Amino acid sequence: MAKQVRKSAGLPPQLLWLADAPLFIDSEQVSRFHDAVVAPQAKEGATSVQQAKGKKQSTTGKATSQAKGTVGSAGFLSWFLRADAEVQAGGEIGGTLEWNQGDQVSTQWTPIDSAQRLLEQLITTYLSLVPERLLFCEPQNFNQLLTPAVARELPRALVLLDLPGQADAEKIGSLGTILIPTAVEFVTGQVVTLFDKLKFSAGNPPDYPDKQESAVALLAKRAEYWRWFQSNFSARVAMKLVEDEVSSAKSRIQWIDYRLPLTPEGHSLHLHLSPSGKYDTGTFAYNFIKRGYKHGLRIIGTLKSEPDINVLAVYEK
Repeated sequence: MAKQVRKSAGLPPQLLWLADAPLFIDSEQVSRFHDAVVAPQAKEGATSVQQAKGKKQSTTGKATSQAKGTVGSAGFLSWFLRADAEVQAGGEIGGTLEWNQGDQVSTQWTPIDSAQRLLEQLITTYLSLVPERLLFCEPQNFNQLLTPAVARELPRALVLLDLPGQADAEKIGSLGTILIPTAVEFVTGQVVTLFDKLKFSAGNPPDYPDKQESAVALLAKRAEYWRWFQSNFSARVAMKLVEDEVSSAKSRIQWIDYRLPLTPEGHSLHLHLSPSGKYDTGTFAYNFIKRGYKHGLRIIGTLKSEPDINVLAVYEK
């Protein structure tokens, strides 16, 4: 079997963490967004690679041509094979079938069509065509998220959030990764609010401000409201609330929302995740809330007004 080594392809260091298995990925949303942005015209078929007497040939369908290069897509990371098996092919590395015909060896590469590959292609498309709409957001650098005009511009911005764990947050004076569960819908169709059930050491949360008044005044009161949660937050309490509600509903999660505080002044980010019943409770309770608070998370998603993010994928640290 050919030795495979994955390495960066001249990308910004902020993107190298994408070469990892995500804790969560929204396959359906990634696929729809990929179709809208990349707009592929066709789906690749299998690619056959033939080697004989030092020559290399690639055959896709009925077309045969001499080729040299690497087997794989033009994704954000490159795959490299041994020197005597290099060939530029349309499909990505998948299952192989090898057979001998005299002194000739043929290998068939089967294309892989995974959400992770589609996400990589989305990133490379933005890097190539609209790099200014690829937003790298780290602690103390959330200004773009808090500027309404950024969300309104087209094409829709892709946001990469790098959130620190508790120890790193204390070093840099950041709030860290505080995920406040706000609401959840179960596969059964039952919808439950969570933010009003959180009971930290300070007692019950205050009433949510929703009276009719000026937009500016309402935003100020809601910023103060979310400050109460970030000031009294307990990752253990928030984690247990999600676990208890799932156990009570006896159903998996269809979608779940969180509030992520960004600044000490109460500015926060709304996060929307749609697992569609495909993930265990631990993903959204222990791994997101408690482990995320301790070690941090990396999140990628599409930006909406408020600010709000439709989460495409989440990676652990």
